[in-house]
Amino acid sequence: MNKTLKILLKWLPSIAIFSFFLFKIDFNKIWIILKRVELIYLIFIFLIYVTDRFFMAYKWEVLLKSLKIKIKYFRLVKAYFYSVFVGQFLPLSVGGDIVRFYNVKEKKHPASGLLASMVVEKILGTLAVFFFVLISFFLIKSGITNSDDFFYYLLFTTGILLAAIFAIYFLFKFKLLEKVAEKINLKILKGLAKINSGLRVYSNKFSTIWFFFILCLLEQLFPTFSNYILAKALSINISFYQIIFIISTTLFLSRIPISPSAIGVQEGILVGLFTLLGFTKEEGFAFSLTTRLLSMFFSLPIPIIYFSDLMKSVKFAKKESFMENEKS
Repeated sequence: MNKTLKILLKWLPSIAIFSFFLFKIDFNKIWIILKRVELIYLIFIFLIYVTDRFFMAYKWEVLLKSLKIKIKYFRLVKAYFYSVFVGQFLPLSVGGDIVRFYNVKEKKHPASGLLASMVVEKILGTLAVFFFVLISFFLIKSGITNSDDFFYYLLFTTGILLAAIFAIYFLFKFKLLEKVAEKINLKILKGLAKINSGLRVYSNKFSTIWFFFILCLLEQLFPTFSNYILAKALSINISFYQIIFIISTTLFLSRIPISPSAIGVQEGILVGLFTLLGFTKEEGFAFSLTTRLLSMFFSLPIPIIYFSDLMKSVKFAKKESFMENEKS
């Protein structure tokens, strides 16, 4: 399959979804909704967005320090802004997380440790998002917040997530995936076994894993509050429980690598969830469009100030990615 066809296939879901919107949505209504936004709301959202990036950098620092990898905190913050910028703006064959990795990578920092920290970050972050999906789904479905039913549901959901963390921990502590991969010759198992091998550096750091998971749960509050403010800014009469469900579900499903940066897919999920909860598709699209635009522009300041540093990271990431492809 040639390179052009691969690129077209990657962008096909995005093109298909946006084409559907062109025929099914009244853009005059969307413009009316967008005109409602006041600057004061955007300032609050921007402050939450920036605070979130600093909090994410702190989370990563917790994982790195547990491996005795010392990187300046502000450099981690810059790396996060770079990753968002690259993911939103630059049509690269490498993703934002790869640029983030190469921005902090140095000879004195073991690459295996950096990669392991990023994989743990993704796994526990996904579990934290899924936790919010389950809880918010129950709240939306039943409307029960102060009953025994809710308490038992919360207990059951928490038990599932704790069991998942224990399962992940034992997988990379006792080399279970490697043993299975040795007996069953499957490419996907070998890939998982390789990741499992790298994660074993955290096998004796269970307290760090738990603390990081709590931080992941707290981190979900940032996009929840910022998007709740955005919904109110657009005069969309939505409850806090509904916004938790919409945002957590969107974050969870957007992690599936269907299209670059989930462009189009994220918008499709948001519009679908809004209509599912009884809102108009125009309200859903106006919300998703504003979310995308704000994410793009809020990620600009640091990458612009440190543009030469960003481009060095991008070039190095592209070069290393190309060399890895040549080897394989």
